[in-house]
Order: sequence, then structure tokens, then C-alpha cells
Amino acid sequence: MGKRGGGWPLRAALIVLAAALWVVPAFSAEFTADMVEVRGKTTRTSKLSVMGHNYAIEFEEEGQRGKVTVDLAKGVTRVFMPSEKKFVKMASDSMRSLANDPIQAFMTASRRYTAAKEGTETVGGYSCDKIVVSSQGKKLMTGWVARDLGYPVKVVTHGKEAWTMELKNIKRGDVSPDLFMVPADYKKVDKTSAGSKKAAAPQSALTSPVKGTVPMGRRLGPGGEMRVTVAGNRAVKVSLKNLAKGESAVLVLPFRDGKQVESIGVNPTTLKNLYATWDRDFNSPSTLKMSASFRVDEVVVRAEKGLVLARVEQEGKGTRDLFNGGGYTTWVKARPGKPLAITITGADQDGGDSTGRILLKREGAGQAEKLAFTLKSGETKTWTYPASEGINNIQITVGEGEGMIKIHMDQTGAIQGAGRS
Repeated sequence: MGKRGGGWPLRAALIVLAAALWVVPAFSAEFTADMVEVRGKTTRTSKLSVMGHNYAIEFEEEGQRGKVTVDLAKGVTRVFMPSEKKFVKMASDSMRSLANDPIQAFMTASRRYTAAKEGTETVGGYSCDKIVVSSQGKKLMTGWVARDLGYPVKVVTHGKEAWTMELKNIKRGDVSPDLFMVPADYKKVDKTSAGSKKAAAPQSALTSPVKGTVPMGRRLGPGGEMRVTVAGNRAVKVSLKNLAKGESAVLVLPFRDGKQVESIGVNPTTLKNLYATWDRDFNSPSTLKMSASFRVDEVVVRAEKGLVLARVEQEGKGTRDLFNGGGYTTWVKARPGKPLAITITGADQDGGDSTGRILLKREGAGQAEKLAFTLKSGETKTWTYPASEGINNIQITVGEGEGMIKIHMDQTGAIQGAGRS
């Protein structure tokens, strides 16, 4: 079950959250349902089974069966691979879990950001509290939580890459506890490339200033600073993820014409929890409507405390420059009627090789194309596809401990080529 840990809060915290936001019993229901997920033009239906604070998602992907179980009380997710009789254990609020589990994504977002009840609506015959999750005034997700189930029966994300989940054919009744047990003949494997010395090694951190151009990413420790030159005519996103068990503090400073833009980024951004995230946009139409102060040609990201993964990325008309720091999947929607060029450059912070996988999905096609790559630091590889290929969804995964990469995606036709290179 795809990608991107700290633990989920204790059950008591979950009960408090449920009572405060949803006014429902705390995970007491037992039921099954069809979980229908829609991402762009791709639809996937899985089977959801719920028993109190435990739930399981059974699915089929690329002809392979899989199962995910979640224990909300312990904050543990297990991904089962029946064909290999193996399973992976991870924190439920890890990036890999959140990127593939809409229930967990909604619950985690409700905890990390501002969650407000906006009335009651009926979804699928169930009376639901409508919960809107936002950050800095921007809507992130909306969930409809059934009062007598204690679970969201519908979740919608807001943004360019919309993700909708809705439960259909909900049936109340007993669910077997065996569904959540680990079979005796299953072997636990490490999610970070079992046996990899690199994966097990402590994460290095930059503790001095460096300069670069977009896209750029680094793990930053105290004193670590990225000064990144950006194209002033394209939208910029600065993203932070806390990698410290304790609190991290980071300054994000915008510059224009060699001078720091006043009033923005004066105070450090504080990330209090492991894997807490934060982002800010510049040069985008929405931010420029608020203030011309958000127009920049350079961004400085400086860590003052803790350990963070910082990324500076850009996108414009037909182009994207992205950075994958390892341990998660970069999802990108493409325009099927345009040619596509994907360029990946090895950019491991420690100078090692970067290994990853690309999954290409085509409009109206069930089978996805899988590609693999291993790149030395600074080495580049490009794949080009004509518009007739109809590619509409790209997933680029770099495992934890498998390096870092720069990604350039071009649909302007500037990079020519009718096949793969």
C-alpha cells in the first residue's frame, strides 16, 4: 500500500478529540463497508472492516492482494503482503501511512491543524458532523463523521490533487478479531530496506550555510541554512517536516532584490511534534492577492533548533521542480493531452546513491508502468513520452534511507523525445 515515526496519542486523547469535535461514542461500532477512493480519474474500491478502535483495509493493486490494519489506541499500522507472507509495522501518523489511508489522514490532520464543526449533514443515511480542517485560513480537508459509528464516512481533500473517500454499503455486525492478528507464518520486515546500513544510520544534518537553486532540500540542524534562488515568475512552496523527537524551530525568510522582505518570517516557525509539517507559498496568485510582500526571488531557510527536512520547490505553467528527501512518495497529476518529460537527478545529502521507483498511470488504462532507477549524486536520467501516451498520474518513491532526488517535470514540449531514454 504505497508510501511516505512518531506514535499516535493514547486512547484517552482520541476519546477527548472525538468528544470535542464529533460528539460521538469513542470507536465502539463494528461494521464493514466498501471504501471507494477517487484520485483524479483513478478509482479504487477496498473493503473496510471496523471493530472498535481497530480497522482493516483489504485491497488489490497491480494484481496483488494486500491488507492494512490500524490500531488507533496504540497508533500502529501494519501493511501485509500475502503473496510474500510478510508485513511491515509503522507509526499510523507516519508519512507512508497518511499518504495511503484517508481515515488516518483525516484524523491526524484534525489533531495537527484547526478543526471546526460546520453543521450536521446526512451522508449515506447516516447523520454526520461536518468537520473542516484548515491551516492559516486555508482549507485542507473536510470529513463527514457518522455520529453512531465514530468514523468518517466521507473525506474530501482540498487542493490541486483532490482525493475523495466515501464508504458505501455499510453493514453493521460483528467483525472477526482474527482479521487484525498477525498470522504465525508471516515475517516482519523493516520498512527501510531491511538490513540496510544506510537506513539504520543516524540522519546527518547540515549545520552551516549552503547556496543552491530550486528545487533544493536538506536535513537541517542548528545553524544549518539553505539560501535558494528561485524563478520570480513561478509559484514557490517551502515545506518543513520535523525529524526530531522534540521541538524544532526554523526561520523562513523571503528575499527580493537582495533584501529581506519585511514583516514575513521575522519569528521562527515552531514544530512541536515528531513529523509535524508546515508549508508556506510565495509568488502564487493567492498569496500575491494578499500582499506584494509574497513576491520573492530568493528564500532562506535556517534551522535554529532540532532537526528538520526542508524543501523549496516551484511550479509554473507546464513545469514542476520538486524534491524528494526519502521515505515517501511524490504524487503528481499530469495533463494527458500533453507530452511529458521526467528528469530525475541524484541529490543525496551524504553523497551516496539514490534509489527509487516510478509508477506511471495512463488515462483509461488499468495497468500501470513501473520504472526503477539508481543514480549517483549529480547523475541525471530523463524519460520522455509523447502526448499520445495519455499519462495522467505519476508516483515517484524514494524509500527511507535510499537517498534524495531532484525532480523536473516538463509538459511544455521543450524537452523532445518520442520514447524513453
